[in-house]
Amino acid sequence: VVLLKMRDRSIQEATTLSDLFKHPDPELQAAVCKDVVKTSGKSILILLEGYDELPPDLQERSIFSALIEGKELPNATILVTSRTSSSDIVYEKCKATKFQHIEVVGFTGE
Repeated sequence: VVLLKMRDRSIQEATTLSDLFKHPDPELQAAVCKDVVKTSGKSILILLEGYDELPPDLQERSIFSALIEGKELPNATILVTSRTSSSDIVYEKCKATKFQHIEVVGFTGE
């Protein structure tokens, strides 16, 4: 499981998969990234938490949109959380994928 908090500036600045798999040991980071890429993300769950907190240009074109669209790590399971303000963008990106489940849950006044 890889948790990526979209409000984290270092995550927002990621341009490659290696940037997402941060670890204090550079050799371990490179080995993990190599294994993940080798399997195209099989058996990996990536949680993109707070997608709406990304700047609009990163929501449209970034490593994160490539993950959602299945262009990067097509065998990984991607779970996106977002406020409804970004749900249209997430939905459009998911339309291109083979498997998808989209659920929009709002909050009530209670």
